[in-house]
Amino acid sequence: VLSITDLEGDSTGEINFPPMIVDNVVSNNVSRVFPANSGWNILGLPFFVNSLVYGHNSKSGSSANDVVASNGNYDWLEFVKNHLYEFEDDTVPIHYKYINDHANGGLVDRLIILKDYQGTALLPKFAFNGVGNLVQQEGFQYKIASNYYWKFTGTPLHDVQNNSPEVSITFYGNGWYIFGYPYLFQIDAAFFLQEATQQDLVIICKDNNGSALLPEYNFNGIGDFKPGQGYQIKLQNTDG
Repeated sequence: VLSITDLEGDSTGEINFPPMIVDNVVSNNVSRVFPANSGWNILGLPFFVNSLVYGHNSKSGSSANDVVASNGNYDWLEFVKNHLYEFEDDTVPIHYKYINDHANGGLVDRLIILKDYQGTALLPKFAFNGVGNLVQQEGFQYKIASNYYWKFTGTPLHDVQNNSPEVSITFYGNGWYIFGYPYLFQIDAAFFLQEATQQDLVIICKDNNGSALLPEYNFNGIGDFKPGQGYQIKLQNTDG
């Protein structure tokens, strides 16, 4: 198991992220909108899954205050339907706005494909979900047909005002992974990965545009990690 941590400097064999809310009740209604540009993107979710709420009241029996996720299990098809919007100031997601236009989820098939770090796919057009449930703190690659927006209301993962337990991502070996950036503010990528690079664990980290952080050459082409985005990382020396 990889020994890599966050900025607090411990060595627990995991990447630990700062406080998050573990209750199903939304205690901090924060809303954010992240652009989904035409083509390939990487999504990172800086909100606690159980706290996400519907941004509309179009689903029968549900309202804008209903918690969508249950015990951290949030089916990816439902996630897309409830949080992908056509315009930044929309009140109704694509799926519900065009619910009569197409079978199997309206225009939710505007999301062409979504993949986890293992390459397992979600294909909304065919109502096929090979990815399963959204896994908190992982990042996901996706291809979309035009410019849209992800809209979230819920509790940020990083909430310094609440004395909550930490959550962590564990990478189980060498190779490529995708992680979701967990903050609602930017942090220098080299600083964020400082402890990991000092342990010679990171070969390369890349953003969606292919810009790279190369610890061996002390080069940070990424700049800052940004909210709502995920990043690819290749690891070494994690077994010893």
